[in-house]
Amino acid sequence: MSAQLGAERKEAEILMERLKEKSDAAKGSDGDAAALKEQVEKYELAVESAWSDVQRAQAAAEETEARFDRAREFARRTAVEK
Repeated sequence: MSAQLGAERKEAEILMERLKEKSDAAKGSDGDAAALKEQVEKYELAVESAWSDVQRAQAAAEETEARFDRAREFARRTAVEK
């Protein structure tokens, strides 16, 4: 899961860099450049928000796994005692 998230983040960073390059190339047309810059900023915010969501989901999944492991160990000990 972590490797996939890292790959997706890298892909998002590449896309953001390409958008910035296009923005720099479009500087000759101020209206287009401003619109593109605004789109890049919105995209960056969306990517950052999505990445935060992914990190929270990963932390929740890890906590759930830890709880499951504790419950399984408790069940094993209880079964041994009985």
